Amino acid sequence: MFGDNLFFISLIREDFVSQAISLYKATKTGLWHTTSQKLENFINADGELEYSREEIKRWLKHILDQEYGAEKLFKSMVVEPLRLTYEKLVANTLGCVKEIATYIGVVLPDNFSISTTRNEKIGTSLNKQFKERFMAEEEKFVQWCYELRGMVAAYLIEKEAKKLPNQTTKSQQSETMNVTTPPITANYASSNLRTKVKLYDLGNSREEYKGILSPVYDDEVVKKYITEQFLGNASIYANRYQHFDYWEWLLRTAQQHLSLNNLEALRILDIGSGAGNTISPLFKLFPNASIVASDLSVPLLKIFKDLYEKDYGARTCTIIQLNAEEIVFEDNQFDLVVGGAILHHLLSPERAIKECFRVLKPQGYAVFFEPFESGNSAVASVLLKLLELNELFHQQDEPLTPEIVRFFKAWCHDVDVRKKMSEDSPLLQQLDDKWLFTKQYFQNVSESVGGEVVIYSISDMTKPFSNTIKVLIKLGLQLEGNHLPKWVIDYILEEEEKFLRESTEEAMMKKGCIIFHKAKPRAKLAFQPKYHSQSEENMTSLVNTIFELPKILKPPYSWVEHIPFAFFLVHTLKPRVLVELGVYVGNSYNAFCQAISLLKTATQCYGIDTWRGDEHTNFYDESIYNELFAYQQREYQGFSSLLRMTFDEARSHFADGTIDLLHIDGFHTYDAVKHDFDNWLPKVSDQGVVIFHDTEVREQDFGVWRL
Repeated sequence: MFGDNLFFISLIREDFVSQAISLYKATKTGLWHTTSQKLENFINADGELEYSREEIKRWLKHILDQEYGAEKLFKSMVVEPLRLTYEKLVANTLGCVKEIATYIGVVLPDNFSISTTRNEKIGTSLNKQFKERFMAEEEKFVQWCYELRGMVAAYLIEKEAKKLPNQTTKSQQSETMNVTTPPITANYASSNLRTKVKLYDLGNSREEYKGILSPVYDDEVVKKYITEQFLGNASIYANRYQHFDYWEWLLRTAQQHLSLNNLEALRILDIGSGAGNTISPLFKLFPNASIVASDLSVPLLKIFKDLYEKDYGARTCTIIQLNAEEIVFEDNQFDLVVGGAILHHLLSPERAIKECFRVLKPQGYAVFFEPFESGNSAVASVLLKLLELNELFHQQDEPLTPEIVRFFKAWCHDVDVRKKMSEDSPLLQQLDDKWLFTKQYFQNVSESVGGEVVIYSISDMTKPFSNTIKVLIKLGLQLEGNHLPKWVIDYILEEEEKFLRESTEEAMMKKGCIIFHKAKPRAKLAFQPKYHSQSEENMTSLVNTIFELPKILKPPYSWVEHIPFAFFLVHTLKPRVLVELGVYVGNSYNAFCQAISLLKTATQCYGIDTWRGDEHTNFYDESIYNELFAYQQREYQGFSSLLRMTFDEARSHFADGTIDLLHIDGFHTYDAVKHDFDNWLPKVSDQGVVIFHDTEVREQDFGVWRL
């Protein structure tokens, strides 16, 4: 009551697991928050308190029941309370008091201040231990509680939102006191994801945005980070760049590098979701995942929201307006973060990467698809030469059109500007596409966050110039078909052939995939030569390793007799990177991984296969891959990755001179194995070792022995 009016304030604790533990502790020890209690009283009481999972669960349910009852009351009275949390009250007591004063219509003097009385906290280190144990034992139950809390708030609050403010029933109007509510700007429905700030439903201020959550950014802040292309022109941008099949291919390829079970209930954060280019493929590739789609552009999120409600309404997806450089989520919550062509639009890509790394769980992955300086510079060099030739031959019958000339000049200038871009450049905020990256840039960021990074090209390596220029004309000028004179096409093809003959894959990389792994960095060990002196201790270790029994074997058993040799190779070589071409059931690959796990070498393993079979192994169903993947996930996910693709497709994922142990066990005809050897030899390090299987088999069309 304040005057003749009745006001409601909802005060809850965001971390209600800690609240439940505090309630359990207080009721068992009789110690509460009072000024008369001393810290030693709480510490002494810890020794008498036993952990009780069921009691903590009971108090959690009690908290939910109380919150549900309060929301029912607010709903029945058609009011929207002032909503505060204990966390906010502790962090900014004076601010909360001023917020309450505004809510009830009291004007505070400019010099207003408050004094507080310190109550000793009931929480000790025992509370933290109880919470960690409870979260480990009851993670799904806690998630359910957070989800239930969100559903209750969303249903009971938003259902009556249109009636607010200042609407009362006839029975309420007959009471002697008046019921008033503040204007509603937004409601927040909490979820099982922990945020550092409150999120509000933008639908309370604009109906078409209902279901899009936001910390509520100032318009000027939004315009600082993104240009009109993503705001007023959002629909044009979405139509121009929407290509679900392309993004599914990119994500499916990247998925092969992730030690994640795509059938598990993973948590995925997608940043720069825009109109949903990456979200639709993520729904397909991770059918049981909970996905957060985020973007700073609300108009783009609205386009995605309409698509989601139409085609994917049954899937769990939260839509949030989010600044990727200041992610609102607390630490260690996501298994996977995806950014589809977003970093080059940001003011500080490094800050965004570090934020993504922060919110990843240990062993989580962040995947980005971005433009690279080397390949774009190569294309720009060809276009500039082309423009010079066009000036020389402008009197000919087939000059470039003025429109294409202007576009090529602008594109080349754009590449030049982005290559020289810095965070203090006055052009930074004006440009939509701000950056071109190098491998070294991402490697430096990876070192700064203490993770690992894999970078590979997603560019067309067969036609790096002709296809790229065709796409540029289509996207930049909206021109379909061929609009270039024959002499131009001939020149491009000539330069392309020369470039392919003389350049490395890295020089051709126009676009690349960057995968960060939140793993403990491995020690950088010097490579151990094949033949080094063996101390008595080392020889004992070698003998013990060689005669280690394999943990798992699957038919056929043609590789089993070589497993001691596999153990010997890992012990002797201590390879930094091990690649196996042709994994099949996994007897050899699992043996290598077992030795690496046993010896704790700093090795990254990659098993490459299509897992479809061939004429030599016969063709087989999905069960072979599924069983192997499940075993690998359980035993070796920290250092092993299964890449489901052809050997030729996988080749571009490895830099030259990086593989220390290569096992070739693919299709066994002479032509096939020679192709694999010739194709992969540049990837082998100076001290690398290559081994082949079935070198003595001379039946059918086996031809390994001929190498």
